[in-house]
This record gives sequence, structure tokens and C-alpha cells, in this order.
Amino acid sequence: MLRFVFLFMLLSSLPVSAADPKPDEYTCDDILNFNRNASQLELDQLFSLGQAYDQGRCVRQDYTRAYEIYSRAVERGSSAIGLRLGYFYIHGLGVERNEEKARYWFRSHALASFFQQGRISEFLLTLGFFGDPIPEMMHQEIKRAREEANGPPEVLMRNYRDLLTGNGVFPAKERAISWLYMAVKIGHPEAYYDLAKRHLSGNGVFKSENSYAIYLKGAAERNHAIAQKELGVHYLQSSRETVRIYDALVWLLRARKNGLGVAAEVQAAEQLLDRKHRRWAHEKAADFNFKR
Repeated sequence: MLRFVFLFMLLSSLPVSAADPKPDEYTCDDILNFNRNASQLELDQLFSLGQAYDQGRCVRQDYTRAYEIYSRAVERGSSAIGLRLGYFYIHGLGVERNEEKARYWFRSHALASFFQQGRISEFLLTLGFFGDPIPEMMHQEIKRAREEANGPPEVLMRNYRDLLTGNGVFPAKERAISWLYMAVKIGHPEAYYDLAKRHLSGNGVFKSENSYAIYLKGAAERNHAIAQKELGVHYLQSSRETVRIYDALVWLLRARKNGLGVAAEVQAAEQLLDRKHRRWAHEKAADFNFKR
């Protein structure tokens, strides 16, 4: 019992999902009441009920029932409980033993949480869900995720998309964005563009037209053709100042060079500039050292 309590006291202090459960402070009367109203429980109450069946505290130990309740808690947003589901699968507790499903849960949690927690994650595992020894498969997935977090941008973007869509892992949309930010940090054009669109819509990040323009420009500077077109259109629509129209034409011309159809937009920008600024824009668009 103390292992579980201490585990979640530590988890609650880490920068992970607010949906993960809090320390178990419920009495046996609480647990029995939860059991009678299982369909109406808050997440921390649901976890406590699953933990009671898992440990045989206040109720008869029943791994099958614990698995069912933990599964519902995971669906509600608790990433950490996925570790216990993986443990159930690797040992056949309450479910048929299945290494593939065990790895699914270990991989899901490693991608969703571990790299934000650093070395403390393995300490938590030792204290918490597994006892001794921690499954080697879990070590493997932690190591794999750590290597990928320091890997090439294509790997970062793959993990971002996998967590978004649930491709091979349990979906965790909020935590997927951490992988997106890592890809931005090392200059991936598609990551810049994706983050720009998120800021425009407020999807998973704060809504900000200014941030949209900043990240869109980052993608455009890395020769992302669609970002170049959208940045040109954004500048064209946001101001009638000569300098802004000039910048719009430059980016539209670069988008055209990359094969996009922007004839109407280029014409609109050129009509707002004098001959000198049009010439300068064409020269600048043709002579640009894109970031790599």
C-alpha cells in the first residue's frame, strides 16, 4: 500500500497530466461506496477502486476487476495506470498473457511521460507498480524513448503523430505536443508549420495570431512551400504598408518557385507596389539562403 501511495504522491508533483490520480486517502467505507457507484466516480476515485481490487484492500483481490477499472481510468486520461495494465499483460494477471499488448502499454507511457521526468521515472517504477524486478521490457521502452527524444526530427515527428492518432500506442494528444516542440527546437520545417496552425486555431496551445506568424515564418525560412504561400497571404491581408506588401511578394515568389500556384496573389501584391519595390522583391526572392 505504501508503495502505491508514495508513487502517486511523487507523480502528483511532476509536470504530467492533471488527470493522473492523487494519493489514495480513501477509507474502506469509501471504497465500498465507490464499488456501488462505479459508473459515477471521479478519476482519483476510480483509480482507488481499481487499486483496492488490485491489492485486495477492503475487497477480495480480483485482478480481472482491477484490470477493468484501470482500463476505464486510462480512457479518462490517466497515463500512469497504463504501466499497470502492461504489467498485467506481461504476467497474465486478470487477462491472458500477451507480450505484444504489454509492450503497447509500456511504449505508450514511455512516449507520453518518461522523458519529461528524467531519471526519477525509473525510481518511481521501482517504488510503484512493479515490485522487484521491474520488467525488462519496461526498461527497454524507457531506453528506446530516451534515444528517440535525442534522435532526428523525423523520429520526433513520428512519435508526435503516433500519440495524436493512437498509431501503435495509446493516444495522448496533449503530451504529443511535447514531441512537436522538440522537433521545432531542432528546426524541422513541418514541425514549425504544424505548430503555427495550432496557434492559429488554439488547438492544444494558446491561440495567437502573432505566434502563428512567427512559427509560420520559421517554416517558410526552412523552405516549406505551403508556409511560404500562407505567410505571403497573411502579410498581404494584414497590412497595406509598403514594407509588409513587399515581404508578402517575396514569400509568394518563393512559393511560386517551389511549384505552388500563386499567380493571383502575386498579381495582387505587385499592383500595390511601385516598380522599384517590385524589382527588389524579385531579386530578394531569387537570392535567399534558406535555413537548414
